[in-house]
This record gives sequence, C-alpha cells and structure tokens, in this order.
Amino acid sequence: MYLTGFADEASQNLDTQIKVTKELGWNAIESRNINGVNIHDLSDRAFDEVCQKLDEAGIYINCFGSTICNWARDVDEDFNLTLEQVRRAIPRMQKLGSRLVRIMSFKRYEEGDQKATKRFELLREVNDLFYSEGITAVHENCMNYGGMSWRHTLERVHQQIVALFEA
Repeated sequence: MYLTGFADEASQNLDTQIKVTKELGWNAIESRNINGVNIHDLSDRAFDEVCQKLDEAGIYINCFGSTICNWARDVDEDFNLTLEQVRRAIPRMQKLGSRLVRIMSFKRYEEGDQKATKRFELLREVNDLFYSEGITAVHENCMNYGGMSWRHTLERVHQQIVALFEA
C-alpha cells in the first residue's frame, strides 16, 4: 500500500511538490498541474525536466490527473482535441511507468438532457485507447456526469463494464 495525493494542492512548483511529498513520507504523486499546466500539456522540454527531478528525488507518478473529457468540454465539441490529449498522455505515462489516468465524463447538462449515448460512445473510445496500452482510466467524480448522483455513477460503471466485455 502507498499513499498519494494531488501535490499541486500544496504548490504549483514541482520542487515544492516533491518537498511536501517527501515530508509526508510518501514516494508517489498523483500529478495534475505543474507550474499551472496539466502534466499532459507540458512542453516536451518541461516534461523531460519533470522526469529528471522526479527520478533524482525517488518520487514516481502513480496517476495522471488529466483534463481529458473534463467538465468544461461538451460532447458536441471537436473530439479530436480530446484524442490529442490522450495521445500526448500515453507516451508520457509509459515513460513514467504510470498505469492510472484520471478522466472525467464531459460537461453536465440539465437533468433529462444528458446525451448519454454519445457521451458513453466517446468515453468508450478514450477508455479503449488507454486500455490498449495497459493503462486504466479511472473516473473523477466531481462536477460531471458521473458525479451527479449515485445513479449516474452506476450507469457510468455499467457502461465501462460493458465496454470491457466487448473489447
């Protein structure tokens, strides 16, 4: 067992994130933002610097706290933007040995207008891309579809199970 958390809640600065993680006696960070930029959106140079600092500190990234399918993105927006995020995240996760990625389930709509069919179709595609690379997409249950109620969460879980059996 290990303990981990979003280190950007202590600081946006990676050096401080590492320091706080070590002070807690932990060796893992669930990475989300570094210097105000999500880990999958860092420049290649900045990402390489992050990898070097983490390696020197003996800290690893157990999970990417991504903005993939986040609560501000509508299911009717250009899905290629989401696919680009996934394609940037996968090789970075592989380089760091991270096997978990936190995703969301798109923008909330008023009750009764959830565009569920399209939502689950897009989420299934995202899940399949990660799963094919040995990465597990876990669901953030904040201000999005899966966080609306326990029924929405169960529906999201059910859709994921169906997708796994279809794969």
